[in-house]
Amino acid sequence: MNLAHEKTILKFPELIGSDFLVETLNGQRVKYLNLDNAATTPTFKAIYHKLEVLLCGYGSIHRGSGIKSQISTAIFEESISIILRFLGVTPTDYAVIFTQNTTSAINKLSRMLMLSTDDIIFVSEFEHSANDLPWRKGARIVRIPADSNGQLDLDYLDTSLKNEKCGRKLVAISGASNITGALTPIHEIAVCAHAHNAHLMIDAAQLVAHREINLLGNQSAEQIDFISFSGHKMYAPFGGGVLIGRRDLIEKMVPDDIGGGSVDFVTHDTYDLAADLMKRSTAGTSNVIGLVSIALACEILKDFPFELKKVASNAIDASHSISRNIAEGYCRRSLREYLNLLNVALGSSGEFHSCYESFRAAKQITESDYRRLDELHYKVENELLRLIESLQKKQVSGEWMEHFDFPEGE
Repeated sequence: MNLAHEKTILKFPELIGSDFLVETLNGQRVKYLNLDNAATTPTFKAIYHKLEVLLCGYGSIHRGSGIKSQISTAIFEESISIILRFLGVTPTDYAVIFTQNTTSAINKLSRMLMLSTDDIIFVSEFEHSANDLPWRKGARIVRIPADSNGQLDLDYLDTSLKNEKCGRKLVAISGASNITGALTPIHEIAVCAHAHNAHLMIDAAQLVAHREINLLGNQSAEQIDFISFSGHKMYAPFGGGVLIGRRDLIEKMVPDDIGGGSVDFVTHDTYDLAADLMKRSTAGTSNVIGLVSIALACEILKDFPFELKKVASNAIDASHSISRNIAEGYCRRSLREYLNLLNVALGSSGEFHSCYESFRAAKQITESDYRRLDELHYKVENELLRLIESLQKKQVSGEWMEHFDFPEGE
């Protein structure tokens, strides 16, 4: 079975459940609007159709000589290569360990590291519990605060790493915050961590479906040592996650689980761990369908331009900025502040215009939708200009009030 996804035009791939109807309080049946994507995404239809074919030949992996076992094993191993290619690396440099989800991947790494109180884990103050609680079991935790822009305070991290002279050091940071949505400069952090003889683990659960990730597996200062993410955050069904790490680092670790599939030879008293790194790191039969789903999602996402996804995010941010600044300005007692906030809204209106022009150029919206957006932008921008001009005239004529005066009690 060829897992390669047929290239499509740039429109976002179809999702299962996009036509799902729900009954509202007034009895109407309307299309369901999913606002829960940050927790779990719906499934790409293309993955569902591919898996229908796969399930006809589904069998145990690495355990049998039957044709179904051979087919499933070949697809499983191809999936690992696809996931690594998606991250810009190869099986020569990195290993994939299949897990249930991101949380289990981070727990697995914490166990394989065999942490002690001499070890130090550096986490941000805005980490998800998945990238916080697993590290508390053995190591000492150092928390890195956010700076005034809501980003990880890199100067604080650098100083903290420099001050810790003893023990192993690991920086464990989310690639994108599930609290603020702030993106972390992962390669900049990698340089900082490696300069102080620390390793870096990225929790990419909220990042993987929205930005291109390259682990830069070339032994450079910018390379990512470990990364984890889940299928259910990237439009893949059936539960599954991965822990991906530098092969040279994982080879030195002792597997945390042991059992069928992770050994090559067993007697009553001894056993030999599997020579293959990924086999000895995963005991028992893996969730083949879950891993293949992640690989298929990677194949689809790599064909979707992440730059356009950033444009879409910028368009949403700009539209929110327009309404937020107008509302906030209206509530201010100072006309000067009101004028400043209206000018910010005007700038956001220009950014919104640039975004939908980009989508038109990439043929992501119809001409009809483009005209509607252009008409809306024209109306909003002209009303903002009219209001700004009116306030500026008041400022020049002397009718300007620095502050609104409200009667007492209001």
